[in-house]
Amino acid sequence: MEECQVLLTEFVQAPYDPPQIVPTEQPTFRCEFCGDDVPMYDKVKEVDCSLCSECIAEYCKAKANNTEVVHGFIDEKQQEYYMNWYFNNLELNEKLSLIKMIYQIHSRGTACKKDNYFVEIEKEFCLD
Repeated sequence: MEECQVLLTEFVQAPYDPPQIVPTEQPTFRCEFCGDDVPMYDKVKEVDCSLCSECIAEYCKAKANNTEVVHGFIDEKQQEYYMNWYFNNLELNEKLSLIKMIYQIHSRGTACKKDNYFVEIEKEFCLD
């Protein structure tokens, strides 16, 4: 018992020596735009290459000069582009002009003439 007490006293009096933590290297990738080695958590995956978050804006600006890329991007996101971005950025008079033109073209369609669809909705509008 005395032996245990001696060991315990030595243990308590010994200076604390924390375990050494060996830093682990984080996985990295090479940004294809700037060429830097960047931590994986900073990776932004693009269609044709891997970029770091620092370069994504410059990369997109550079790609925006290529009309083929721009048209492909718009084709993939037609609803977002035409219904939200393009239409929402028109002036009110431009929106009205555009809608009237579409309405006139659509109302002249053969399918619509057969069932008098537009005649009916115009009457409903006036009576509402």
